[in-house]
Amino acid sequence: MTAIFLWTCQQLRQLLRAVKRGHPFDPLNPKRIRRIAWVVIAIGPVRDARQFIAAVSAIQSGAIRQALPGASVGYALRFSWETVVIGLVMLAIAYAFEAGVRLQNDQDLTI
Repeated sequence: MTAIFLWTCQQLRQLLRAVKRGHPFDPLNPKRIRRIAWVVIAIGPVRDARQFIAAVSAIQSGAIRQALPGASVGYALRFSWETVVIGLVMLAIAYAFEAGVRLQNDQDLTI
């Protein structure tokens, strides 16, 4: 997870560096935004799956039943849509940047 976080930060840094240099429509920027968006989309389901696996493992090991004798123990699989929606918005922004790259290329070729 740390490697993915660092890679995502690197993508964001390269994107911001291109914008700072005055090249917001660098041809690589839509790809960078899209990569970051896919990571954001994956964060929620991966986190939820890890929590579910940890809860099932704790229930199956009996540790919870030993700590709370006589208690009813269960866990519901939860899915967070927030990161998916944010990622989809970022994908839409990436497509807008692709259109900006095309317009910038057309303008650069215009005399």
